[in-house]
Amino acid sequence: MSIFAKLSNNRILKPFFRISRIRWLQLLGFLATLVVWQIISYIIPPIFFPSLIDTAIALVDVVVSGDIIIYLEETFGAYGAGFLLAIGFGVPFGIVVGYFRTLRLTLDPVISAAYATPRVTLIPLIVIWFGIGALSRIVYIFLSAVFPCIINVMQGVAYTEPGLMETGRAYCASKNQMITKIVIPNAIPYIAVGVRLASIRSMIGVITAEMFLQAVGLGGAILRYGYVFRTDYLFALVVVVALIATSLALGTQKIEQRVTKWRAEMR
Repeated sequence: MSIFAKLSNNRILKPFFRISRIRWLQLLGFLATLVVWQIISYIIPPIFFPSLIDTAIALVDVVVSGDIIIYLEETFGAYGAGFLLAIGFGVPFGIVVGYFRTLRLTLDPVISAAYATPRVTLIPLIVIWFGIGALSRIVYIFLSAVFPCIINVMQGVAYTEPGLMETGRAYCASKNQMITKIVIPNAIPYIAVGVRLASIRSMIGVITAEMFLQAVGLGGAILRYGYVFRTDYLFALVVVVALIATSLALGTQKIEQRVTKWRAEMR
């Protein structure tokens, strides 16, 4: 028996060998990134590129001082409001537009143009309309997240299987029954994708809004540390933002997989 086989059968080490090869490669890539980061910091001056150790120390300082709690409360307050508004409007609107073909053909160019327009270009208009404050940030987050949600839901509803629609008509189902019993269940995977994209876009939107509209939360702190060349603290907060965004993406992806699995089991 080989050494690898003996180790894999060991009770203590056995759980580690259950990790898939992909997970090991991902872990290896992560560790390699950290090593490269530290090596680059020896070449570039710390004011431009802080070392991994300095960044870790800055992160610990932000956490211990309690500043991170203040930043997170401000960021997630606006994030939650903008995200909930986006899916609360985007999902029903996408269902309605996707179901009625005439309405979809009429609004599709407008929705596509709005989706393609960079949100940053709307900042001056948002400031004129809503001022500089929490409301303007929420509006910016909403605009960042709502259109990916609408487009995905709209496509899912529009491409409902024709056979299911014909079956519903054969049984004389009303429009409400067609939507609630056939269209929405069939579009659940698209709705889940729309919610996932809205979640990610909301995080991008809240950081952008905090940097350009009102210097608060994580985005505002990143901006302030950049002004005074505290790149170690800047990198530390960028790492926090990256971890939050990754957690949101993975969390919503898990929900999407569960919802899709539930739909498959129901069929």
